Amino acid sequence: MMDRRRFLVAGGSSLLLAACGVPVRDEPKPETNIELQELEKQTGGRLGVALVDSEGRLIWHHRAAERFAMCSTFKLPLAGCLLEARRLGLVDRHAEITLSQNDLVPYAPFVEERLKSGQPTTMTELASAAVRLSDNAAANILLKRLEGPAGLTRFMRSRGDETSRLDRIEPELNQNASGDMRDTTTPAAMASLYYSLVISAKSDPSDRELLQEWMMQSTTGSKRIRAGVPKRWTVGDKTGTTTGSAAAYCDVAIIWPGNGVPEYNADPFILAVYLDRPDVEAAGADTAIAEVARKMVRLTGMPG
Repeated sequence: MMDRRRFLVAGGSSLLLAACGVPVRDEPKPETNIELQELEKQTGGRLGVALVDSEGRLIWHHRAAERFAMCSTFKLPLAGCLLEARRLGLVDRHAEITLSQNDLVPYAPFVEERLKSGQPTTMTELASAAVRLSDNAAANILLKRLEGPAGLTRFMRSRGDETSRLDRIEPELNQNASGDMRDTTTPAAMASLYYSLVISAKSDPSDRELLQEWMMQSTTGSKRIRAGVPKRWTVGDKTGTTTGSAAAYCDVAIIWPGNGVPEYNADPFILAVYLDRPDVEAAGADTAIAEVARKMVRLTGMPG
């Protein structure tokens, strides 16, 4: 049975989301709710979706106020935390960092390569690797220098996210135990947080553009949201994954509708998709997330 201490059931209500501080433009279209409910049944899991427009308003939601494992979607806010710390003069993001074997954890392609070469790295390079490659060791090293999971949680609170919380480092944060609120978020909270970092005019322009660039260079999401978006549109994303009996698959993307020429793209929006404990294998989960993206593209009314 689902543990109600962990999962706040949204029930499709815009009132609940508004009470959580998430601006809601209007109620979801009933036919889309039905389609997403059917897709959710097909996966055998629990599906959460939030679509936020260029003004930060939630324009579509499904289980968007329920908690899901954050997995690696925390790495984009982590990079944002570093950039803000740099602007405040709290860190030197270009200072050299010497790596050691003790830094290694499972899945660390960038850190492993630097260890082989014997070259030092910088916090900027680690942030880039955490977002683009989802390098777990890079994320852990950054966390240690930014006051740990609690420091990142405080940063998220400073950006208006009162929901998301990071409690552990990689790989423990991916345990996704039933009833455990640690290392969780909601689709609405994370979509709004990403909006504040990569779209909002209140964010620092240079930080915003660098985070967008890293998201567009991400190599891990080609089969998820990107696969469901028209090929000529511009997309940047950050995925998260944990496998096993408590599997979770997530993807949060910034999407610019357009004709393939970035300068002429329409205003961007944020799409957050979280899938918890599906019965399908990884390929099926990827396909389901791509299908969500297709349905959300249709809701925007933008030509593909």
